[in-house]
Amino acid sequence: MSEEKSKKTRELGAAEWDLSDLYNGHDDPQIAADLQKCVEWAKSFETRYKDNLKNASNAEILAALIDLEETLQLAAKARAYGELLVSLDTSNEKFKALEELTTTKITEMQNYLLFFDIELFDLEDEAFDNLLESPRLAEYRHYLTVLKKQKPFRLSLPEERILNEKKQTSFDALYNIFQNFLARMEFKVKIGRRIKILQEQEVLHFINNKDRTLRKEATDALTNGLKTYGWLFTDLINAL
Repeated sequence: MSEEKSKKTRELGAAEWDLSDLYNGHDDPQIAADLQKCVEWAKSFETRYKDNLKNASNAEILAALIDLEETLQLAAKARAYGELLVSLDTSNEKFKALEELTTTKITEMQNYLLFFDIELFDLEDEAFDNLLESPRLAEYRHYLTVLKKQKPFRLSLPEERILNEKKQTSFDALYNIFQNFLARMEFKVKIGRRIKILQEQEVLHFINNKDRTLRKEATDALTNGLKTYGWLFTDLINAL
């Protein structure tokens, strides 16, 4: 967070998050290293398991799920860090660049992993039910149950890859327009006897204030501000 933004946050009494348990800053080289590690691991995962799940034992499926979980957790850490930084300061271009980098790398990683779910979908019902009932896979039963429910709505591997890649210029692009526009919006909030011009995150802080009057002022300011551009948000939601 910039010094100016941090000072304003302290003046308003808003929370400042300590994200140092994740990384040392938006320019920490470990972020890019972790993302690249995820991509390389996903390549290796595809090489080891693609076209082999049909005849895999429950023990082999378990090993694959454990590997998959560890990598997705590392990717989620990098993604969450970028998203949290942007949430703290939605106008910071460096933070948004980091968020875009994590999105791009995770999309690349996902393209190597899409086969896994699809090959599980291709299992006969009896074989899939065997996975659900296996004591070895009990820890992943919820994941497998949800996966089974998704089966009717998933496409072939080439189609899923196209959708995954196009997401950056369709869903993600529209979402970024919304985020960037919202980051530049200003809301007039009455705090005591003064009217302050605040950004969205600052207004949201006051919505949770213990002072009921301040909560109402913040809520009204946010609602009125968003109503002004209701036509734009409606179009974005319809497009999504």
